[in-house]
Amino acid sequence: MAALLKVADVSVWFGGLAAVQNLSFELFPNECLGLIGSNGAGKSTLVDVICGARSPNKGFLEFDGLPLPEEGPRGRAIRGISRTFQGLRLFYDLTVRENILVRAEALGATDSKRLVSGILERLNLEDASNRFVRDLPLSRQKIVALGQAIVTSPRLTVLDEPLASLDASGVARVQDIIRRQLDETGHSIILIDHNVTAVAAVATRLLFMHAGKLILCGPTREVLQSKEVAELYFGKMTATAS
Repeated sequence: MAALLKVADVSVWFGGLAAVQNLSFELFPNECLGLIGSNGAGKSTLVDVICGARSPNKGFLEFDGLPLPEEGPRGRAIRGISRTFQGLRLFYDLTVRENILVRAEALGATDSKRLVSGILERLNLEDASNRFVRDLPLSRQKIVALGQAIVTSPRLTVLDEPLASLDASGVARVQDIIRRQLDETGHSIILIDHNVTAVAAVATRLLFMHAGKLILCGPTREVLQSKEVAELYFGKMTATAS
């Protein structure tokens, strides 16, 4: 199977600091790839490169077999690469429907009202469509953010910490949405979150970064059971907590 996204030998420097170093991996159609690593591992920088917010200093990216040109996030979204953010960037004084509609119209979607109605139905948000986003629980706000991200019917969506600060029921709700997106639309997802157990429940592969480098990329169980993850990720977290 041909890769949907190819990241080849990508490096990003901030002055003399290498935030991402010679990183390469492939993402395949209809795949959920979990991206894990401690704070400062380079995950956010990598996401910015994939989504067009930052250009690599070295290396290149391909999407659907073609080189990705330098372009901003709007260009990537129109091309079929979308994302959510850690800070949800929602319009809290607008309704759920209006939040998704604003995004659809900003990206030039055709028949935007019907498109938004379909997204509300797909994400089980119809009952909340006329409620102000500020009045929703966090788990549903995160699903609204996903609704904004899929207005272009993307082939790849990057979900940046969609499970953070959620209780068990909220995590389960978002996990279910992710699974249904994979099953019903066939597009691919890169899932970033510190809740590794929750990520592992939906990701078929994990990519583990540390200090800007790709340490391991492989089947979820193998990566989680690796010595490198135990020492560099779980071990570091334990030491920090103590």
